[in-house]
This record gives sequence, C-alpha cells and structure tokens, in this order.
Amino acid sequence: MLIAALASGQIQQTVNDPVPDGYADVLRNAGLRVVEVDEAELSGDLHLLYLDAEDALVPRPTCSAAIDRTVIRADGEDAAVLSGLPDPCALLINGMPRDVAGGSIEIRSRRPGTFLIQLQHWPLVDWSVTVEAEA
Repeated sequence: MLIAALASGQIQQTVNDPVPDGYADVLRNAGLRVVEVDEAELSGDLHLLYLDAEDALVPRPTCSAAIDRTVIRADGEDAAVLSGLPDPCALLINGMPRDVAGGSIEIRSRRPGTFLIQLQHWPLVDWSVTVEAEA
C-alpha cells in the first residue's frame, strides 16, 4: 500500500495493492511524499495519522486546549476562557475565522445563543467545543 502526503505530512491519498507500476513516481512528480506501508499493520482512522519528518506513519498530536465553562450569561461581561491553544492560531466561531495570539481567548456575548468554536491547526487533531450564552 502506498501513502501519499503533502510536505507537512498530511495524507492526501492511499493506493491499495497491487500498486500500478510507476505510480509512486507519478505521485512524487506531483510534489507528494510517498511511503510504502503494510496494510495489515494499519489500524484505526487514517485521518488521525500523518507522516513525520522521517516518513514514519504516526498519530497526530491532540490539542491541549481547555475551556473553564461552557455556559455564560449573555451580558457582555461574563466570559468563558479557552486556554492551551497553539500560539498563534485561528479559530472558527460559528464558521467565522478569528485569529488568536497568546494561546487563550475569552468568549463573551451580549445576546443569547450557541457558539461552536473549532480549532483546525495542522498537525493537531481537530478540536471543538460549544458555549451557550443564556439570558
């Protein structure tokens, strides 16, 4: 089995055996890193793996982010603190991008609602949390 990945190690394609002759070269010529692995040795979800700098297939690290609470008052002052973020990083808050520096952010709202906060920061496993702002 072949695994083709970007320079960052993010897996883009897998090719099951039998691999067509010359196909690994086609992938390399397209700028991908290519490694051969024994399919029997793979377990779990390939989305949770990546190629490290030595071309070893390894688990993606998990995010150390934590939130101190998931319910806040919708008064513009009460806040949930999200910490342990990569510095810098970008979050999606209800689908809208928000740059974060310093590894933490306070979530506040003047209006009641639900806020889906997502972190997609390669090579970390994607992480999300929901915060409710109540009247």
